[in-house]
Amino acid sequence: MQHQSEKDRPFAPEEMVNASELKDFLFCNLAWLLNQQGFRNTAKAMEERQAGIAFHEDRAEAARKASGRQAFWWAVLLVLLGIALLLIRALIESRR
Repeated sequence: MQHQSEKDRPFAPEEMVNASELKDFLFCNLAWLLNQQGFRNTAKAMEERQAGIAFHEDRAEAARKASGRQAFWWAVLLVLLGIALLLIRALIESRR
């Protein structure tokens, strides 16, 4: 396996982006840029971020539960409609 010399590398090590930085950039490129420029999150900002994450997780959970309930009631409605159609068909058949 060949080892590249410092001169052969396309980027200097300090210009390289690690996986953690890439994750931060994909989450919020502005926050990543500000962090690169030396701005740091305050404890209050981190607390607000955690509160925001918790809020959105709660909303997502509520949406999942509501979606499940809605699917259940659609299934009940379809079953009742199927039963009604069978009863109507049986009634029509009995009149012949």
